[in-house]
Amino acid sequence: MSLLSSKRLSYLKALRPWQWAKNLLILVPFILSDSYSFEKLLYSLVLFFLFSLFVSGNYILNDLSDIHLDKNHPEKKDRPIAAGDITPYSATKLSLFLFLIPGVITYLFYEIKVLFLFFLYLGVAVLYTKYLKFINLIDAVSISFLFIIRIVIGGTATNVAITIYLYVFIFLMSIFIVYLKKNSILNKKSLENNLFYKTLKQQNKKFPFKNTLFLFGGLANLSLLFWSFTLLTIITTDKLLALVIYNMIFLYITTRLIESSTASKLEDFVDGVVKDKVLLILFSVTLFLFIYFYF
Repeated sequence: MSLLSSKRLSYLKALRPWQWAKNLLILVPFILSDSYSFEKLLYSLVLFFLFSLFVSGNYILNDLSDIHLDKNHPEKKDRPIAAGDITPYSATKLSLFLFLIPGVITYLFYEIKVLFLFFLYLGVAVLYTKYLKFINLIDAVSISFLFIIRIVIGGTATNVAITIYLYVFIFLMSIFIVYLKKNSILNKKSLENNLFYKTLKQQNKKFPFKNTLFLFGGLANLSLLFWSFTLLTIITTDKLLALVIYNMIFLYITTRLIESSTASKLEDFVDGVVKDKVLLILFSVTLFLFIYFYF
């Protein structure tokens, strides 16, 4: 691999494009809307890419802030900034570019409220990285708020109202995901000398992560069940059966995620899910069943 190609790959890795999967929440309001058109779809897709690039700017800021922690991490030490493949100066310039260009395009082609939500996301993310990351439960609530901002961005852009049931599900599921990550880190023995690991160990003594996972996993499933029933406009035996199976599979998914977390496979949630073929199949089945009973 040439030096130029290697450099480009380092910059691409710094953007963490695999994490853009979280931003698919922006498309949910379009999917749930009453009317569809190619223009509306394109409008949402472009917004998805603009926001994803914007969020990548925050990932770079996060890597700059955590550079010393990452250097002492068995996997994160290979991240481009921690490994020295990208200098802090170059990373800072790239981050500003990723904030500026998507921000300007969003300002020109979307409502000012959408741009405000972009910067609200950035503000909360910076607060999380600098101050809230080490405060138990507050850290999870902060991350949940970031997930909610994503769907609000999609709803604002498409003028689709988000129901309280969906908000509650996203909030609870996000907290569940945060504790999956924390539990996964705690069960990773190679991180025992890491400062974040030591903080999590103290948190776990006061409020065991396993108990927290079962609590929020159960609440997330319950809220999903309530939300699902609100989506049924025409109740038939087939649709009702699809809905029940859909929720049962999701319940199994949450238990499997807890098992994966205990096996230290979900420090990076997206990467951990992608590597689990069973989970990918189950998510695909639930998506198919959702489309069936909703449409």
